[in-house]
Amino acid sequence: MFFAKAFHTRAACFKQERHGAASMTDIMAIAILAVFGLVVLLVLGLPVFLLRRWLKRRALRRAEAKTAGARGAPFLETPAGPGKTTVVEDRSTSARRAGREEGERGRASRPSPQPRDETGGPSGSLVDEAGSARPSGRRSSPWVPPGQSVTVAGLDIGGMVYVGRHLRSERHGTPENCLINPGLPVASQGPDLVGEGLSYWPSYHQIPPRSRLAYLRWLASGRSDPACPIGYVFLYFYGLERRLFLETPDAPERAALVAEVERLLTLYGENRSFQRYASDFLDSAQVLQPGSTDGPPDFRGIGTGLSVSTALGLSRRVAQEKPLDADWVLNWWLCHPDRTVRMPMKRAFDEVRALFALRFDAAYPDGLRVSRPKRVLQHTYRAASGTFERAFDDVLGGLPEVAHLSAPVRRIAPMAESCVDDLDAYSRLLGRDPDARGTLRAHALLPADLAAHLPNAERDRLAAWAEGILADGDGLVPAETAIAQVEGTAPERIGRRALTTTADALAGLGIGLAPDPRYALRMPKRGEPVRLFRLPDGMCAVEAPGAAYQNTILALTLGMLVAHADGAVSPEERAHLRAQVDHAPDVSRAERARLHANLDWMQVCPPDLGRLKKVLQSLPEEARQVIGRTVVAIAGADGGIDPGEVAALEKLYAVIDLPKDGLYTALHSLSAAGAAVDIGPVVVRPADGAIREHAIPPPPRAEKRGATLDAARVSAIRAETTQVSRLLGAVFADEGDEAPPTEPALAMGHEEDAADEAPSPIPAIFDGLDRTLIPLVEELASRTRWTQEEFQALAGHFGHMAEGAKETINEWAFTVFDDALIEDDEHVEVYADLLEPHLLPSTGDRHDQAAHQTA
Repeated sequence: MFFAKAFHTRAACFKQERHGAASMTDIMAIAILAVFGLVVLLVLGLPVFLLRRWLKRRALRRAEAKTAGARGAPFLETPAGPGKTTVVEDRSTSARRAGREEGERGRASRPSPQPRDETGGPSGSLVDEAGSARPSGRRSSPWVPPGQSVTVAGLDIGGMVYVGRHLRSERHGTPENCLINPGLPVASQGPDLVGEGLSYWPSYHQIPPRSRLAYLRWLASGRSDPACPIGYVFLYFYGLERRLFLETPDAPERAALVAEVERLLTLYGENRSFQRYASDFLDSAQVLQPGSTDGPPDFRGIGTGLSVSTALGLSRRVAQEKPLDADWVLNWWLCHPDRTVRMPMKRAFDEVRALFALRFDAAYPDGLRVSRPKRVLQHTYRAASGTFERAFDDVLGGLPEVAHLSAPVRRIAPMAESCVDDLDAYSRLLGRDPDARGTLRAHALLPADLAAHLPNAERDRLAAWAEGILADGDGLVPAETAIAQVEGTAPERIGRRALTTTADALAGLGIGLAPDPRYALRMPKRGEPVRLFRLPDGMCAVEAPGAAYQNTILALTLGMLVAHADGAVSPEERAHLRAQVDHAPDVSRAERARLHANLDWMQVCPPDLGRLKKVLQSLPEEARQVIGRTVVAIAGADGGIDPGEVAALEKLYAVIDLPKDGLYTALHSLSAAGAAVDIGPVVVRPADGAIREHAIPPPPRAEKRGATLDAARVSAIRAETTQVSRLLGAVFADEGDEAPPTEPALAMGHEEDAADEAPSPIPAIFDGLDRTLIPLVEELASRTRWTQEEFQALAGHFGHMAEGAKETINEWAFTVFDDALIEDDEHVEVYADLLEPHLLPSTGDRHDQAAHQTA
């Protein structure tokens, strides 16, 4: 009141002088009085506030004690040394027991009250590891070590938990969320088994009694129930991470904590959130463990980004000026932020690792040396509980940060990528049949350098069988028999995948197979043979054929088609075709051997003109003219052409939309050069089917004369053949090459002109697939990987639902290739290699052409 009155008096004086200038003394006096008044209010009000708070907390403790007493308050056991437990009783239970003991002994004094922690709760009987009581002035840790047990609410929940009434969080100062407070109520029944009472960051002191009951039961039951809500697992995990990173456990306890988190990760690792936090825990634990990165790296974190253990191991090795071995380099490459984990890394990681080690050791026999950068390694562990962070600057000790360097990763990336690519087919086999690892068909898909280091008894048996076939003579063997040697059983139908696997298995032994289904124009049927032959130069793998090979094999197919027209291939025709192989330009020794083997196979299994129709009708007119002249020259290579060959040539001319007049001109030109040409009887009047006369018997078959073509003629034929090969090479051009324009074609056997243009040709490989899905498949084949969003958008663009399209395409692919074309994971993987040998270059650009025409 005094200060208020003084303040009021000075204010009145100041008001009276409002028309004059206020003196500085008056202003300072008013300010001093105001500050002094506030100080007095604080001095008098603070004790009142503290007194009210203390009374409120005491009332709350009394209410808790009454609740625990009415329920029959549970007792608590705290560790008293190895294999021992100490009872920590609730305060009401302790008082009643003390009273009974006092009455029995007739003592006048009562036991002194138990010491309290700063929350006001009883701290219990505190014992050290030797079993002796600790001084009352020293607060015990509520941590229950591994190997010891504690009982809460009548449940023995084991150890590795915090149990007590006081444990403040480092960040917020609130009770630590992992602390099990025995004074809080626990439901007697109806546990919350689905985690309804759990928040994103659960805390024991905030969850309802039913959730506490469920959590305590999970702890007591072994902490292994796979159906446990992940929130309870996190609540337990919070205590483990706090103990390891904020306190100072000894080495055995650190090992026990790490082992427990590893166990939890195996049980609950499917939850991505827990998997990430548990992996971070294990990763950061290695920082605290001396020598933890001395051995091979930990590959468990593939696909989760750069791990601390990888960064730490790289830094320690560079700091010690040690070269990096294959495992550490591969781990570095796999953990790079820009790396996408492909399917072979998941299904066949052991094989990827072994193959990379072989190639890395060959390229870097002394390891990869990396210069020490100036940047310093730093790491901070951020707790899953959100209550603390732990920086490791003191432990890392200024190690260089190596993992951020990009130049060494770029240097080894091509080698690593090639290892993954070379195991792609092997990975797909394991995707279809996870038990195939170790079998011959799986071994056949391994790269040659890896297969040589992995012995296989079935491989030795296959080698003995193949050598026997080659020793017998012509190397021909039924296709189903060859497949049975690799697959174990003979197939009902000759599938492309099974024959490809067989070819790969034989190639690993240095033995080739013709036809190779990846590059053949037609597959053998059941009952038809395949041709085994030796690969030159000690080759042990099927090499991708070049353009010259692809050109020549198609030209050979056309020539063999005409040569078979009269029912038999003459020695002269065969010699001409062999000469074509021998003089084919830009063909390797292995490709030449494969061409000769395919020629032998086609003599036994003639080509089918219908199979070639869709390929031939897509060629430009210039190419078709050269093909026409060339096949006529091949037909006359034996010195004559009989009516059967003429009929085959007429069909071929019709297929490639060339006029018959051009055929007859070429035949007469060939006849003038000395070849015997018999085009058969001339049709005077087409038969109308109405007159039934005696048929004129066909003339007797004339013997073919030996060819007497001069060297200039032979050279001209070879020049024409080479031109055909080069023109036909566009059929097998890689995607992205300029495609030849598509011309209209005539149906086989039709002599009259087509009234309308035929539709764009569709590769024969798409037989059986819904025509509306073909453009989608062609577009998908342009890339090997699409995102889920891109695939859905692409399917929608062509009028299909993504899932339905994928299912239908894979059903067709299994029918044709015995393999899936599309595989769905984080990305959509497209195995375009199944289609590459069969797609026409024009089909790959069909949509662009259509858009251009529309524009």
